[in-house]
Amino acid sequence: MPDQFRSVRKHSANGIPEKSEFISELDDLVGILDLLPKARKSETQRAISAVYYMIGGIECNGLHCFWSATPTYVREVKRGLKVVGADDVLSILNESAWARAIVKKGTDKHGQYSFSPEEDLRLDIIEDRLYASFVGLPTRLLAFANEQGLCD
Repeated sequence: MPDQFRSVRKHSANGIPEKSEFISELDDLVGILDLLPKARKSETQRAISAVYYMIGGIECNGLHCFWSATPTYVREVKRGLKVVGADDVLSILNESAWARAIVKKGTDKHGQYSFSPEEDLRLDIIEDRLYASFVGLPTRLLAFANEQGLCD
């Protein structure tokens, strides 16, 4: 199998894919930010929330679900990744933008999107690389929040 098709996502000894770390301090911060009215949130606060929720959303539901979101949400996530300095993650995410057109067409009667086998493989590879880029991202997000003075 060519290197470009090999999985970059780390797995445990039992074959379970590694997910991004859970950090209770970051979870608590986002919980506090959620209580603020949207109009009162700073760009930094909105960015932290958008990236935080994007990680969980994509890890649980995949890129096809991300690209089915509203254009406003997609823009918020992309802007958030830039604000928090996760350009590496944004670059990988942008590699999958072509999937939006396919997802936009909807699903067939079996609930499947109309990806060709090649497109499905391509999306899986990008998704795998994206998952790998999420490992350490919550730590980076919390460090950014600390730098911005948002944590105690």
